[in-house]
Amino acid sequence: MHYTNEDVMRAKDVNLVDLAESMGYTPVRIGHFFTLKEHDSVRIHNQLTYHRFSTGTGGDAISFVKEFGNMGFQDAVKFILDFKGEHPQQSLNSKKEEIAVPKQMILPEKADQYKRLFAYLIKTRKLSPDLVQWAVKNHLMYESKDHHNIVFLSRDKDGIVRHAFQRGTNDQVTFKGDVPGSDKRYGFSIEGKTDTLYVYEATIDCLSDLDMSRNFQPHRLALGGLADGPLETFLQEHPSITDLSFRLDNDAPGREAAEELSMKYTSLGYSTRIDPPIFPAGIHGKDYNELLQIVRKESPQPMIAAPAR
Repeated sequence: MHYTNEDVMRAKDVNLVDLAESMGYTPVRIGHFFTLKEHDSVRIHNQLTYHRFSTGTGGDAISFVKEFGNMGFQDAVKFILDFKGEHPQQSLNSKKEEIAVPKQMILPEKADQYKRLFAYLIKTRKLSPDLVQWAVKNHLMYESKDHHNIVFLSRDKDGIVRHAFQRGTNDQVTFKGDVPGSDKRYGFSIEGKTDTLYVYEATIDCLSDLDMSRNFQPHRLALGGLADGPLETFLQEHPSITDLSFRLDNDAPGREAAEELSMKYTSLGYSTRIDPPIFPAGIHGKDYNELLQIVRKESPQPMIAAPAR
């Protein structure tokens, strides 16, 4: 398949740390750079380019996928566009005029049944069936008809979907990516009733913590990473919030980001605290979903029903 120059540029414009993690590697922060646990001679700069000292190779995301995914150029571009949930542009004629990318977001069609969504979130991620049903009923997520991905929906203060993130239900072939046209200023959120906001990296961690506590009073927001654009938007739309609890991953990048965000928002007048997941003695883990899985293993009985919304 022919890829346009715009396709190639969009493939290069991807967070290389997230991309490496989706390929099964383990990014590790070293100062202002990242390396890979499996290849410690790699240095990822600005999350966009890399250099591998052991071989003298490096470059952009396409070069990374070619080298570490053992792919050719065309396959590498396709892999990255699939990862981002984007589609290649098509040629109009022999001069290869490009169709403009539509700015509006077109959500994937819903599946007739959500069997894979329920199986993945309940059996693999260990979320309670009633909480998953509650999230589906309240239009926080659904299963796509084409690839059976879970589509997590991010809405603005008026309930309009502004961003959608797709998560594959097959752990053997990991897929994660935004629906084209998504506004990255919005994150997955669950409206609460107090002046407190809990902040997470990932949607499943947000749902996992809610599942364990069954506390529907605070607002909850998943950033979809470590950038705080969605947090800035949410606070603008919810001026009554005064208290922030950063519940990011309990790894080096998560702890560093939590400290930086805590300092930033304290300086802006918010009351902040850092509340990473706390694991039982002798057990090491990273995020709230890992903690939930441990809790489920020790106490498999279902939690109380989620309230109506």
